[in-house]
Amino acid sequence: REDVLDAHLYTPPPPPSEFGYVSPELEPVLLKLLAKEPDARYQTGADLVHALDQVHLQAPPESAPQRLLRWFLARE
Repeated sequence: REDVLDAHLYTPPPPPSEFGYVSPELEPVLLKLLAKEPDARYQTGADLVHALDQVHLQAPPESAPQRLLRWFLARE
């Protein structure tokens, strides 16, 4: 179908963070990898490696169940 093809070619993908935790500094790198326009993507593997070298990954925030479990374990 033409609308599916148009969406694939022209609609930007949703941010990966909509599907789960992604370190905030990593998301722009992922979005650039998924860019629709070839000129908007990394032009070389070295460019990608340089961008990844600049990313400081952050751990996901601790969930309420994880905090509760840590609290119970600390009381033992």
